Amino acid sequence: MAVGGLYLALIGRFNFVKGKVDPTALQESGMRYFTIATAIQMVMGLWFLISLPKEVMLLFMGQSAWGTILLLLGLSLATAALYLGARRQVVKSAVTVLLLMLVMVLIRDLVRTGYLAPYFSLSELQVTPEYSPLIFFLLVFALGIALVGYMLKLTFECRKEVK
Repeated sequence: MAVGGLYLALIGRFNFVKGKVDPTALQESGMRYFTIATAIQMVMGLWFLISLPKEVMLLFMGQSAWGTILLLLGLSLATAALYLGARRQVVKSAVTVLLLMLVMVLIRDLVRTGYLAPYFSLSELQVTPEYSPLIFFLLVFALGIALVGYMLKLTFECRKEVK
């Protein structure tokens, strides 16, 4: 909901509207949705944190320096996003949310690792390199680049003929 509201605000801010939609009203309502949803998500996030199993929650409460740094960074960015949303600063809110999403991905990875620690560790996996998918990917990628180059060449030739 928060990102959807921010998306509406960005559409209004950069005037990507068609028809009789008022971009200012779209921006205002989008930022209102963003701010309310962000406040609700902060409360839900704190509830989720305290509902984690003790071993996982302690990763964010000082047992792991990385987890504690991520939690503090996430809380700081969420608070900044809430503040910027309330001040209706669309672009700064969008940049803050992008950074916050990166931090949340890292936090989610730490939570998953904490949950799986008694049962599974990445160091237990045996790595067997497979080169044929890589070779196939590189060939298809090179073919795609060549096709895009060919299409651009045709486009520029067509534009020269029109002039």
